[in-house]
Amino acid sequence: QSEICYNKITRTTGVEDIMKCPHCGKEIPDGSHYCLHCMKSLQVERVYTPSPAKKRSRLVWLLPIAAAAALGVYVTVYFTGNHQPEEVQTAAESLQSSEAESSSSSENPYGEYVEGETDGRYFQPNSDAEEKPFFDIEDGVLTRYSGTNSVVEIPEEVTAIGESVFWNDQNLTEVILPEGLTEIRTSAFAGCTRLSKVNIPASVSSIESQAFTTCTSLKEFTVSPDSPYFMAQDGILYSADGSILNCYPSGKVQTGFVIPETVTMVYDWAFEGNPYLETIDVPKSVSYQFCSFGHCQSLKEIRVSEENADFCSIDGVFYSKDGKTLIYYPAGRTETEFEIPQQVEAMEFNAFLQNRNLVSVTVPEGVSELKVFVFKEAEKLQELHLPSTITAIDPVAFWNIQTTPTIYTPSNSVTESYCEENGFPCVVDTE
Repeated sequence: QSEICYNKITRTTGVEDIMKCPHCGKEIPDGSHYCLHCMKSLQVERVYTPSPAKKRSRLVWLLPIAAAAALGVYVTVYFTGNHQPEEVQTAAESLQSSEAESSSSSENPYGEYVEGETDGRYFQPNSDAEEKPFFDIEDGVLTRYSGTNSVVEIPEEVTAIGESVFWNDQNLTEVILPEGLTEIRTSAFAGCTRLSKVNIPASVSSIESQAFTTCTSLKEFTVSPDSPYFMAQDGILYSADGSILNCYPSGKVQTGFVIPETVTMVYDWAFEGNPYLETIDVPKSVSYQFCSFGHCQSLKEIRVSEENADFCSIDGVFYSKDGKTLIYYPAGRTETEFEIPQQVEAMEFNAFLQNRNLVSVTVPEGVSELKVFVFKEAEKLQELHLPSTITAIDPVAFWNIQTTPTIYTPSNSVTESYCEENGFPCVVDTE
């Protein structure tokens, strides 16, 4: 790829595209779905008109009540039996006997009542019984799931699956989504590493960023052919007209991918968590992306068409078209040292996210800020050379970094204070 970059400011990095989080007041990219500082959702609260709720069995809830009632009867009979008329005692004994026969003869899939070693009976759960799914649904929104089933069928009255409802569920292998579902919110199925089958119904009109991130067994999406909102092409999720690449499956095993020419927008975190991709080709048509390639551990090269008006590639590293903003350094590159080009004036959020091999990074004069998560989860970084122009270092610039790098800097009160307050070794060049 050519190293020539044209003088055009990408719309993803300009000042006009910065907004303030309504929760914490910090600056974040315009159009963000959640705040990178306080991690709160920025989605507008929606009003839902749910389908009429169906009555669902709550047998699991009734069992403890039944057990308590049975225990109450027993206690009453045991402590008062000697003072009751004979016919009352006989009736109580008959009730106990009938209850015992009913419990032992019923085919209760959840367990049975058994006699204790001393007196009374207690409920013994059946460890072989399949757990009944448990859903919390509020105004059509599924807000919690507490079951452990491998195949989960979402109730028909659900119109939206809330944020992080199935987060990191290691039992889930298949989810059956109902017709009438309209929304799948941020991180709804994030981290479900065994999830391998999901079909998007025609009614779903919104799938937010990171909804299926790091689902490493999910090799493809399928979409209802009647959907006016989405389509699946080669298992990849797109908007129905093909202009938005919504989600690239984390379990798709190919090592290279060429984004189709129809795509103008790569959705936030669209490729996140895929461990197989080594190269991604960005066509001239793409004009928007935000943190699209994060947590792709094997990614070594992002190649951009020379005709693209918003982005460029220099030696496989992703930059704004004018070369002044380093957007993303692929996490799987094998170099141990990297000197950022002199024309760079800014580094984007997550620019070196989860970098696996870099030991030393040199930031050029002119860069004024280390932004949110810029070196998040870097694995081997030992030396960071900062310029005298640094005026701000975000509190979470080094979030969850795996090392404690030595920071080299000319005399600079901001950098020196940051190092002192956060326990980073600091070497000051006084020349």
